[in-house]
Amino acid sequence: MDGIVPTPVGPLAADLDLPPALDSVQTWFYPRGKVGRRARVTFQAVVDTAGRVEPKTIKLLTSTDHSFDLPARLTFIVTYYRPGQIRGHPARVLVQQGFTYGPRTPRGCEVDSSTTTRGHKC
Repeated sequence: MDGIVPTPVGPLAADLDLPPALDSVQTWFYPRGKVGRRARVTFQAVVDTAGRVEPKTIKLLTSTDHSFDLPARLTFIVTYYRPGQIRGHPARVLVQQGFTYGPRTPRGCEVDSSTTTRGHKC
């Protein structure tokens, strides 16, 4: 995952006392048979006040290999953030987050196009 802090965007970005920050990635998902291949996928979504990505707000911005789109989306959904803060209170914040895959990306779970975004277990 790129950087330590996702990039806040939108009207609230300037009001943030603290932007959302990456806490942990629970599982890296990969297209079946493509572990170790290079790809970059960037999304935009809202990180809620609990530090979770709101799945209904996810928007794909860029992708160098569309076979990584669903696996990267699943990875994004299971990522935890420290929530952003405005005036000392947790805030929903629109962020952009890139995922860069390659030979040094942690191993994880391989998925295929039939995988759904809910309830997938490796």
